[in-house]
Order: sequence, then C-alpha cells, then structure tokens
Amino acid sequence: MFNIPILLITFNRPAHTRRVIETVMRNAPATVYVFQDGERPGNANDGKMCQAVRDVISELTSNTGTCVHTFYSEKNYGCGPGPVAAITWFFNEVERGIILEDDCLLDDSAFHLYEYLLDRYDSDRSVSMITMTNVFKKWKSWKSSYFFATNGASPMGCWAGWSRNWKSFDYHITAWKDRKTRQDLSVFFDRKEYYDFYSDLYDVLSTGNQTHMWDYQWAFARYLAGSKTIVVSQNLMSNIGFSEGATHSSDANHRFANLPRYPLGAIVDPRNEKVDRLFNYLYFFRNNYRRKKSLFLRLKLKTIEFLFCR
Repeated sequence: MFNIPILLITFNRPAHTRRVIETVMRNAPATVYVFQDGERPGNANDGKMCQAVRDVISELTSNTGTCVHTFYSEKNYGCGPGPVAAITWFFNEVERGIILEDDCLLDDSAFHLYEYLLDRYDSDRSVSMITMTNVFKKWKSWKSSYFFATNGASPMGCWAGWSRNWKSFDYHITAWKDRKTRQDLSVFFDRKEYYDFYSDLYDVLSTGNQTHMWDYQWAFARYLAGSKTIVVSQNLMSNIGFSEGATHSSDANHRFANLPRYPLGAIVDPRNEKVDRLFNYLYFFRNNYRRKKSLFLRLKLKTIEFLFCR
C-alpha cells in the first residue's frame, strides 16, 4: 500500500470528488483523511450536494483496506478558513503528508515522486513544501525531475509537506506588522518588484477582513522562514475545477485550467539544490506583475519560455 497519509479537502462537488478519489484509491493508500466544509446558511442545495459527496467517499473507500478518517463540519468555514481547519486537523494527526483539494487530479506517478521527496528531504529544514504543479507545463525538464523555487512556487490546491512547517502558519500574518519582518522579507525577495507586490498584498491580509484566501498566508510563513519549495519539472497535476460556480476559478479557458500531465519516468535528482531564480522571475512577471509590460520585457519573457519551457 501507499504509506504516505493523504488529506482530501471537499465541499459540494460530487463529480469532481469522484474523479479525484478514484485516482487516489487506484494507488492503494494506507490512510486517507477527508475534510468537508459545512453547508452555507441559506443555500438549500448545499445539503443535497454535500451528502452526495459523502456518499461518493463511502462508496469508493469502503472495503478497500484503506483507513479513512473524516471531519464533516457542521458549520461552514468558507474557502479561506476551511482549508486551514482541514490542514491543521491533518497535521495534528500526522507528521507529513499530501494535501489534495477536490478538483486536483494527480498523475499516478506523482504519488511515487511525493513519497520519494518526502523521504529524501525529511530532515532538511530548508525545504517546506513540494508541489506537483508546474504552471509552465515544463521547465528545464531535460535536466532533472524537480528543482527548487521560492516565490515562483504555487500549491494550486495540491502539495505535500511536514507538520513542522505548518506550525508557523498564521492566517492573519500578524508578524507582518513588525518592522523586522518587513526588513527580513525585503532581503528574502531579491527584486524590488517582488517585495512591492507582496507588501501590498500583506497589508490587506493582515487586516483580518478577508475570508477567501489562505495560500498567500501559507507562502508568507514559508518566505519568512527563508525556506524553499520543490517544484516538479514536468507538470503532474490538472486542476479540473475551472468552471461556472467555482469560487476562484470560474473561467474554463483559464491558462491554468486542465493542464496536461506528463507521466514521470525514472527520477533524476538535480545537480544542485539552489533556488532557480530564473523560474521565480518568469512566474512573477507572467502571473503577478500588474503593470504594462514593455516591449523589451515581453521579448525577454518569450525568450526564456522558448529556451527553458520544454
């Protein structure tokens, strides 16, 4: 059996959940944790759909030999605090594991790579997260099976990590109000554009007035620790949730929707474990930069993609 614990975060999408659970169960996990957020007040359809999700979970996990733990919430946490409650519950029970939201479809080979990397970097405190999502589909894929990034790494609803790192998570990022924290992060980000972007974002998150994000706060904890993330060189995860009615991803034509997956062959370790700053640069200026791009910058980004996104 596959011995790394897996957390599945669900709500009210039984069709998505079925596809994801089928993939998980195909890899014979020893232990699965399932979190489901509660019904939204005043939403008559949630009760029916949430029950349908629970029926799918029961159908696909019963009599399989997998130990299933459930946390079916009676209250609705929302799409920010909900995943936080799920992940905190999970990491209070296990020391390491894989987190999957209900629209994240992994290639089967990703499970083996997660296991390999969680073992390999189990005692390495400089690594805080592993993601099977590569939004550029491929990045220097002829060199190694994975590489290291910081602000270029995105969990996209699917990642693996250790409870030791999650302990530093703070939903309200209260440390941002401290002058030394700002100084430390200005050093961590090696470009002023990065710091300016995240500074504006953290000013909003630290007010405590938003309830729909948690992954930027998770990134904040990782950045503040000065840690790095392992990113797969060839994408191994497809987000199937880009559709009408989704909270953050309603555009079915979004460039991150249904990314192709490239099955992993033999695992090739990188020659060094330095952060790939060029990947960080490309990710930021493709996905976070909000100003109009100059002709020079557009040509530079296209050149980087031509040379390395293969």
